[in-house]
Parts: sequence; structure tokens; C-alpha cells
Amino acid sequence: TMREMGFSKVGIISVRTNFGVAWIKELTELAPENGIDVVNIGAYDSSQEDFNELMDELKDKNLDAVINVAVGPIQSLMTKAYKAAGFQMPLFQSHGFTDIYYVYAAGEASEGVLCPSLIMAAAEGLPDTNDQRKIILEFKAAYQNRYKEEANFFKAHAHDALMILLQAIQKAGLDRERVRDIIETTEGFVGVGGIYGFSAVDHNGLAKDIFHSVVVHNGEFVLLSSLKESDEKPEERAFEYLPVLAVLDFKIENLSDSDGTLIVDYLSNAIFQCGKFYVLARNQRETS
Repeated sequence: TMREMGFSKVGIISVRTNFGVAWIKELTELAPENGIDVVNIGAYDSSQEDFNELMDELKDKNLDAVINVAVGPIQSLMTKAYKAAGFQMPLFQSHGFTDIYYVYAAGEASEGVLCPSLIMAAAEGLPDTNDQRKIILEFKAAYQNRYKEEANFFKAHAHDALMILLQAIQKAGLDRERVRDIIETTEGFVGVGGIYGFSAVDHNGLAKDIFHSVVVHNGEFVLLSSLKESDEKPEERAFEYLPVLAVLDFKIENLSDSDGTLIVDYLSNAIFQCGKFYVLARNQRETS
């Protein structure tokens, strides 16, 4: 995507974790192959509140774009800090940003943010002929109806894993080796996260093309290709926060204020990284 957009010099800022270290290693190795010069700007802690020094480091570097490597709530804080600093360069986030609650938390600062994502984040824009569209929309609607919140890709992974397992158990019974063998013959299983095909040497089951470039447009994820290919200017509307669940003017200190309580829901035993936002309002907040 960056090469297609004509970017040749990109800055990286990252959270100071193994996740950040791994991303920087991969990016610095792969970027030159695509004609992109990567500049490692600096790192920050996942509990950091003040990003002014890091924002200063981004200035006067003649960058075409910036990549923020992080997952969890810190992504929203960084997005707000980046936009508050007045940068016009496109901001790219990791795949972890595609939980819509991070968009709500960053508010209008999230407009125009780009990231790689499973197609489920922007499934509403898929044509009816797409093999995944129907199952994704049915899953998202069922999850919303049951849990009163929007599903993210963690839920998609859990759904697909369970469906693949149940399908194998129906054929193999409860014999563990037979279940494994059946899963390894799975081909063309259409799930929420992608279309799966396993083998004895491939237990991932998905190809690299499951990732698509999405952009936050009017507070929602849309396929970047749909904006680029559209002959008409995309419909504009006022940005709206999600009522009640939105994180309004989110700051670290809001954790202890009288307006609301922030709860970070940890998923899959990830250490702080796989969070999402909820606000349980003690006082009614109005959005406009």
C-alpha cells in the first residue's frame, strides 16, 4: 500500500515491547525491497501519558508517512497525540487498531488512519458475490444482538476455530488424533477471518492475502481500495461517537474521574496488549 501511494521515506514509532521490536525488525528488512527507506524514530512505554518529546522527534525528518507499532489502548492515545501535534502525514497503525472501540476512543483524531485488517472490519462494503460477506455480517449481527457490543477480530478467530473443530468432531468423533487428521484435510472453509485450508505442515490455514488495507472514514473502517476506486467523492457526514460506549476526550487521568469508569478487557491472556474500551457512565453524557 505504501509503495502504491508513492511513499519512499517512512518513520516508525513503537511501543517498547517484544511486539514492537519484532515489527521494527520485519519492517526494516522488508521495506528496502519495496523501495522504502525506514527511519526508526523512537519507542515509548505502554503506560506513557506524555508524547511531546516523541512528537518533536518526528519533526523535520521529511517523512512521507508514519507507522505506529502498538496494540491496545495506547494506540488511541498515540493517535490523539499525533493529530494534536498537527502532522499532515498519513498515520498507519498495526492490525491491532481494527477494534472499532479504538476508533471511538481516539475520536475525530482517528479520521484518515490506515491499517492492515481482516476483511471483517469493512465487510459492509463488500459486494454480494464475496464468499465471506454473508457469514461475516451474520456473525457480527448475532454477536451484537447477544452481547450488546461490536465483535472484533479476536472474536472472529475464536468463532472460526470452534466451527472448524466442531466440523472435525462431527466426522471423527472425540478421538484426538482423528480430529487432528480431519482438520488437516480442511479445504475452502469459509470463516469470518478468512477462507481456511490446512495440511499436516500448515496449521495456520490462511494466506497472506487475508489482510486488506482499511482507512477510518467518517468514524468507520472502509476498504482503502473502495475510496480510491470511487468515481464520486465519498459521502461526508459529521463524525459521531458511539453513544455511551464512546470514550469522550479520553486521557489517562480519566480513569479516576467522576464522569465514567474505563474497563480494559484482556483477551487470550495477552499482557495488556489485547484490550478494548468500555465506558460505564455514572453520569449521563451527551454527544453531538
